[in-house]
Amino acid sequence: MDVPIRALAASKIPLFTGLTDEDRALVYSLFHEKHLTTGEILFHQGDPGTALHLLMSGQVKTVQEQNGKTHILATLGRRGDVLGEMALLGGEPRPGTATAVEPTVLLELNRSDFEAALGRSPSLAIALSRHLTFRLMQVNQRPAHVRSQGKVFVLMGALPPKERMGFALNLALSTLEQTRLRVLMVEVAEDNTDTTVAHLSRNTWTAPPMDLQDFQTVEGLRALTFGHASGLDVLSLPEQWLSGRLFGGLYPLVSTARQEWDVVFISLPGRPSRAARALWEDADRTFYVREETAEKGGPLWRELESVVPSPQLDLVELQRSSAPRRNRPGRFYIPWREGIGIPSGEEWLFLKSIDGPIQKGLDRMARHLAGLRIGLAMGSGAALGYSIIGVLRSLERNGVFPDLLAGTSMGALIGSFYAAGRSVDELEMIALSITKKRLWSMADMALPWKGVVVGNGVLRFLKSILGDTTFDQLQRPFACVATDINTGMERVLRHGSVAEAVRASLSLPFFFEPFYLQGRYLVDGGLVNPIPTSIVRAMGSDIILAVNNTTAPSLKGNHGKRTPRPSVFNPVHGPHIFKVMAKTLYTMQYGIAKTGASEADVVITPDMSEFAWMEFHRAADIIKIGEEQTEKTMPKIRAKLPYFADNSRRHLRQRIPPPPLFIS
Repeated sequence: MDVPIRALAASKIPLFTGLTDEDRALVYSLFHEKHLTTGEILFHQGDPGTALHLLMSGQVKTVQEQNGKTHILATLGRRGDVLGEMALLGGEPRPGTATAVEPTVLLELNRSDFEAALGRSPSLAIALSRHLTFRLMQVNQRPAHVRSQGKVFVLMGALPPKERMGFALNLALSTLEQTRLRVLMVEVAEDNTDTTVAHLSRNTWTAPPMDLQDFQTVEGLRALTFGHASGLDVLSLPEQWLSGRLFGGLYPLVSTARQEWDVVFISLPGRPSRAARALWEDADRTFYVREETAEKGGPLWRELESVVPSPQLDLVELQRSSAPRRNRPGRFYIPWREGIGIPSGEEWLFLKSIDGPIQKGLDRMARHLAGLRIGLAMGSGAALGYSIIGVLRSLERNGVFPDLLAGTSMGALIGSFYAAGRSVDELEMIALSITKKRLWSMADMALPWKGVVVGNGVLRFLKSILGDTTFDQLQRPFACVATDINTGMERVLRHGSVAEAVRASLSLPFFFEPFYLQGRYLVDGGLVNPIPTSIVRAMGSDIILAVNNTTAPSLKGNHGKRTPRPSVFNPVHGPHIFKVMAKTLYTMQYGIAKTGASEADVVITPDMSEFAWMEFHRAADIIKIGEEQTEKTMPKIRAKLPYFADNSRRHLRQRIPPPPLFIS
């Protein structure tokens, strides 16, 4: 890789932004390429920091082992992402273990080479000292109170004008609906006679003449915006004006919009311009929107990569024919269809009833941008886990769709099917098909050395539903939990075969043989984390819902009956060995589950006292209990989500009534 490409990628590292051209050239020449294969470890937790790494391609996951649990620190997948800035400066120990998820190319800068360069260049040492001083001031000088500022997001890409109009408008409406915040859509129109405002107002509203002074005050900017009946505010600006006489008003426009609106979307034509480059610098994030069939890495995308810092640049891909995909760091995949953005009737700009998958994709992206991602932690419980199907049915009926999923044991099984795209009705059909006869057909008995059941029959069942699906091919982000039987440590499974990961997660000790996966013997994750709230939080959840299927052992299966006292004449009275093992595991999981559930924002606790672990034939009754309990818990869930505006306790900045904006 030549020096210009290294310089282009390394220019976004904050540590190097204040250097002179001569010092930059010196630093860039010190980088060298490092290639990692899938699964190869870059460094281990606790290793001394000896180098800074800059991601060029591929994906790297960093995890931390702490108190017997695995915590995901970061997943880096964008070109220009940085690992180890503090390692370069002070040799700080690595906080976690970094592993390549796929073939990866990095640029490496060794600390010894960097220190030698500091000795050769006094100006480089001065610039470094200035950077460290600034960082220290940022940490120590925190204002007592700063009024929150709105977020500005730039949308641009290779879309036809009307399709761009339809995407931007529906994303803004999704954000308004999901957050109940104040949202402004600024459209930079190529044709000032064919704008979003013209279509929404049916050409009955015209903005007053614009002047640079209007962008400097809230009142002036408000007078230029059209207020739609939905609550969305829209401002249309001719492209030639922003490149000409109104160019000087860009910074005041963005600054004023931040003061008055919580979220601002700026939709730009898909070509670089002086106005676009200025907005890239002021925006919080920039989104490059393209169709899945569009050219990969076109000129606009390459320029965006060279100018916009990696954490602030995201790709949005509109999928017309591909199977739905889960979002990744820096990547959003939105289902799309032909006809959106093509005039047909009065409401052609808006999504229709047939656009459910598109709406869900936009809603998911809106929640991500607003910090409202919903995580669902699905607990263990064997047959009791069927209650999760009822939980999902109730959530969907009430308009709550989880963005991130994590499951343990039976929760992993249900969660994996749901993440793979199975509907709630399909999940119920699968559950009802598990009769006693079919359950016994899966039980491939073994000599009781490692366990009573080998588990190959269960794995075949999982693959009949999931096939060879990998975690990267799921429609929603999903993780499952297993236990390393040799170390007793929690293992979070998020890569490779989903069916094999789930098989490991539900390997109940004594009953199933431990499952060998990724170099370890794994058993049921319920031993260490029966309700994986910590995992779904590490995945990025902002609001966590948890399903706890455990019941106090004193209430479980007793029903007020007294157990006969054993005697020499009737030695079979009392619990048999399998009941002792099951009760032991259940009692242990109950205590751990209480701790895990306490980390959730809302806990759904179906009453499972009337059901036993192995009563898979009672799926219908268990599903109904889960559904009914979720309905009872819905007021608490609504209170956490701005989507339910009348019930939400989320603080919103006081809305200032706008002046009259349009003629009815």
